[in-house]
Amino acid sequence: MNVLYGFFVIHHDRRRILHFNETYHPTVQWAIQQLREAFPFDSAPRHLIFDRDSIFCPGVAEFMKALGAEPSRLEAKAHVSVQQWIDNGGLRGRALTAEGLCEIHRRFGELLPEELLWVEEPDTGERLRVVPGELRQRDVKVGRHIPISPVALPRFLERFENV
Repeated sequence: MNVLYGFFVIHHDRRRILHFNETYHPTVQWAIQQLREAFPFDSAPRHLIFDRDSIFCPGVAEFMKALGAEPSRLEAKAHVSVQQWIDNGGLRGRALTAEGLCEIHRRFGELLPEELLWVEEPDTGERLRVVPGELRQRDVKVGRHIPISPVALPRFLERFENV
């Protein structure tokens, strides 16, 4: 069986795909080339969040530092930390409840730096702060997906719990 590996560079504020590619044989050199293509001509961001993949070794981090970006794994570490809390019984029967989902979101958000709690509204460019653990109070867009309205969100979550 062949495994196809995907490489995505996604702009955090707008959740916009800046670059993507795939390969059956990822190498450090290939990953660095993807970053070169994603950030040509000194366009690298100040911060770059890596996932937990081992391809993002010290060589890739050093390359990004040479471009002026500070590589980070804080988001991946937050995922691991919250998953460990869940695995150790932190939800205690609340996994499929609105309360449990908000608690997961709160714990995850509290582990992130402040700059990662801000998103940009794609139509207006307005910067909005995500409040960890709280249901949103306004309409949002996530790419082409338009989520349920904030007014209907409590009813949706109630239905989610009852199914």
